Amino acid sequence: MNLPPNERIPIRLGKEPLVEAVWELRFDGEESVGSALPGILYEKYHRENPDLKVQALPLVRMPGEVRSLQPSFRYMPMHSLKFGNFVVFTGDHVVALSVSAPYPGWSCYCEAICRLAHWMKESGLVRTPTQFSLRYTDFFEGDRQILGNFRLALKAGSYEPSEDGFQLQMGIKVDGMAGAVQMAFPAQMTHQDSRIRIGLVTHVQANWTAASATTFWAQYEASLGVAKAACHKVFFNLLTDEAIKAMDPVYGA
Repeated sequence: MNLPPNERIPIRLGKEPLVEAVWELRFDGEESVGSALPGILYEKYHRENPDLKVQALPLVRMPGEVRSLQPSFRYMPMHSLKFGNFVVFTGDHVVALSVSAPYPGWSCYCEAICRLAHWMKESGLVRTPTQFSLRYTDFFEGDRQILGNFRLALKAGSYEPSEDGFQLQMGIKVDGMAGAVQMAFPAQMTHQDSRIRIGLVTHVQANWTAASATTFWAQYEASLGVAKAACHKVFFNLLTDEAIKAMDPVYGA
């Protein structure tokens, strides 16, 4: 994969297309963890967030014995805890932290991730963490001409996507991490003013798998920085130079 050099990667954008970032931790252990985590995290978050809202998700109605028999349910959340533009999701083998626009910046988000990871380790319930993923979702409003902003060549034999659009999903390797890129057009996004927007959506993800629980807790924070850098490399590699300039990029010294 031909990635742009580091100096061409902005540290932030004046016109931010990000709609959501999600960090997800997967782990092995007892199914009862999914029932215990909401209460533990409520006590942690409620101190600083009195408006914290806890919601039981549909999967919680399903008995644990049934959930354990369905592999597709293994990493699905059972509860959510929402405060501000952050949402924590918990399940039998997963905990995730989502932040939606307006994005508070990497320093704030990374600090929130590390705090959550520390609480997971401190609880003693997450004894065998296996991997984490970091995913960014960005939305670009526009008609079919928006495709000109991307370094994208789509063709199957002699066929190109019709006016109905396309969906693309592919696995990638970057900076020693496995990851994925997804793109879809046309996609719909509901704006904060309830206006429905049409455009192109991208999902860029990096995954890190640890050799052991000891390795995970010792290295996850450094690996988190690598995952973030990998996602940024891939994202900006998707865009033309003109598209990046139009988003008012700010570069480091």
